[in-house]
Amino acid sequence: MLTKTKTVDGAAIKKAIEGRDGKLLSSFYTDDALVRVVDRNNPPSKPREIRGRAAISIFWDDICSRAMTHKVDATIAEGDNLAFMQACAYPD
Repeated sequence: MLTKTKTVDGAAIKKAIEGRDGKLLSSFYTDDALVRVVDRNNPPSKPREIRGRAAISIFWDDICSRAMTHKVDATIAEGDNLAFMQACAYPD
């Protein structure tokens, strides 16, 4: 669940992720927020859970500091929840 501290929508998430702006991404979450990550190492049946704004900030700072491109393919928003699909690629 994404608990928001400011107005956030798919366009805002896309801009922040593709712009590698960890500070902006972190500003979208409250202190009690929960992020669930589903990827090749964390399947839908056992997603990685990141709890709290401090931990979420560390997560986004790490992701955004890497020399890679980020692309947001799709976003879905409903109430205080936002889901998105992100693809990342390291340079050759």
